[in-house]
Amino acid sequence: MLRYRLITGPVLIALLTVFMWLDVNCGCWEGCLPFGVLLTAAASVFAFFGGVEMTKLLDRAAAHGPLTPVAGGLGAMAMTIATWLVLGGADVPAGVLVIVPLAAVMAALLLNGLGRRCSGSVHHTAAAALSTVWVGGGLGVLCGITALAGWHMLVLVVAVTKCADIGAYTVGCTIGRHKLIPWVSPGKTWEGLAGGIVFAIAATMLFFECVMNVGNPAMHDSTTARLGLEAVLGTIIAIAGLGGDLSVSMLKRDAGVKDSGRSLPGMGGVLDVLDSLLVAAPVMWVIMQIMH
Repeated sequence: MLRYRLITGPVLIALLTVFMWLDVNCGCWEGCLPFGVLLTAAASVFAFFGGVEMTKLLDRAAAHGPLTPVAGGLGAMAMTIATWLVLGGADVPAGVLVIVPLAAVMAALLLNGLGRRCSGSVHHTAAAALSTVWVGGGLGVLCGITALAGWHMLVLVVAVTKCADIGAYTVGCTIGRHKLIPWVSPGKTWEGLAGGIVFAIAATMLFFECVMNVGNPAMHDSTTARLGLEAVLGTIIAIAGLGGDLSVSMLKRDAGVKDSGRSLPGMGGVLDVLDSLLVAAPVMWVIMQIMH
């Protein structure tokens, strides 16, 4: 398991780096679309598979049919792109963020009807709608943050969230004794939570002091106050990421599965990788709006 994880992790990081580099250096669409075209295209593919996985978790009856989860996947893909366009300032009406979930509901009903059945329609449509908003909206906000503030903020959110995951896992496995929420995730501990927060704070400070501090006059103000704000930001992102992780854990526990899928060796499914980011990204966007 660990061996595959050590392979899959670097591959995903490499892919993210390549898409960021291409977006920064290939500006053929500059002025027409928000920043992050290729990144959003890649994210929409991940959203599709994450949406399919979540639809299956939410509706185990749909998991046995080949068609219905596709509505959740397509809805999540469309929602990712729509959210990125709206938040990135493209000339797209915000109403599209309402139309996409409605379209996902209608698609789920249509696909269910093609099977010549009405049973399960409520579950199928609800699962498709929630997958669209949760997976597609969360990834869309992450791409929107990139469009608004550049690749730096994308790196910050992803790095801090994943460092919190690593810290929680490492410390929890090493010295974890007191269970956090055993009825949701038996492996998570209070010690792991503390370790995740410490790792997140360290990553946040490292990012701002070593990446954003270079040649930035605004970063040379009161060191104590700056480090304090960085610590608060790291803590908020870590807790938000944990909330996303636990939320998906509830769905998996209810569905009676350990992982959302098996598409990523050593890590489970796409949703297992995205879960913490789906909450951390919207929280970061709210913080950016407050600080603006």
